Amino acid sequence: VGVLDDEGKLKRFISVGMTDEETKRMPHPPRGLGMIGALMDSEDPIRLADVTRDPRAVGYPAHHPKMRSFLGVPIRAADLQLGQIYLTEKIGQAEFTADDEKIIQMLAAYASAAIQNARLYEHLRERDAAMTRRSEDASLLNDIASTLTSSLELDEILNKTLALVMNYMKVESGEIFLLEEDKQTLRMVLHRGQAAEAFWNRSRFQIGDGFPGLVAQTGEAI
Repeated sequence: VGVLDDEGKLKRFISVGMTDEETKRMPHPPRGLGMIGALMDSEDPIRLADVTRDPRAVGYPAHHPKMRSFLGVPIRAADLQLGQIYLTEKIGQAEFTADDEKIIQMLAAYASAAIQNARLYEHLRERDAAMTRRSEDASLLNDIASTLTSSLELDEILNKTLALVMNYMKVESGEIFLLEEDKQTLRMVLHRGQAAEAFWNRSRFQIGDGFPGLVAQTGEAI
């Protein structure tokens, strides 16, 4: 089974009938060429008694299994193709039948509904996660604003603010550097946490020096 992304490119390829060893011998997964590409550009099934005689059967990597009988059916939702179902090497017969084709078309219709439902569920999860994150962001900003207005002591403000940020970001350690009056020197005024080895063993940086200096110089996050 091939599954396409929102841009119509092959996103996943799920195979059944090959061992892990056979799969690993191939240098790369399918890339949407050959018969896969032909079916990606088709609205109709492709049924062949001998796929090796079809000029579209190209692009197979080394160690690809031998194939003769072939049946490929697109998975569609109206005018949009979501993926494809591929079958090969029908057991006991030389080729797939018209009845096989109809059955797989029915299966493709069920697969279409399943893929659409899965995508809808994923979009809902992503939207819910984004809304939750925005709510948490707003809560953090409100807490920091409360801290800034609740005290005139710089040390207290910095300690509370860094603690809030570290708790929100779930990090082990954090530091705050402030710019000195010379406008060229950054001095570490606060360190929280035990992971000191994660930072430079320095308490001062010049503008443009090290990560703290680069952030101060560019005004951009790193």
